[in-house]
Amino acid sequence: MHAQATSIGGGITNVLLRLTHALSGSRLVVRVFGDNTELLIDRERELRMLTQLNACGFGARVLLTFANGRVEEYLACRTLTTAELSRPNLVPLIAAKLARFHACAVDEPDRLPKLWDVIEKW
Repeated sequence: MHAQATSIGGGITNVLLRLTHALSGSRLVVRVFGDNTELLIDRERELRMLTQLNACGFGARVLLTFANGRVEEYLACRTLTTAELSRPNLVPLIAAKLARFHACAVDEPDRLPKLWDVIEKW
């Protein structure tokens, strides 16, 4: 085998595996969607949004899709803590990233939130 698979925690609706190539050390993430999660998440819309955000420089690049998941670039990072989010030296950096994120041109005809539509379907 040329790659080692390691489970990644934190997935709420997905199983996440980090694949590390034995020789090069390069890493990828395999995201396998959970059973019936398409009832909560419009996977086609999610993929459209992700690829557009990728084009703006946000998120792990989607490299490949398959019937119940996708392969993505591995981002070596961590989530900021609540205390870190309010550090004076980080606040302007966070604000600049958020401004860039919200300025990203996303071509989605219906940009309304879908939460209530999903809840009503249940």
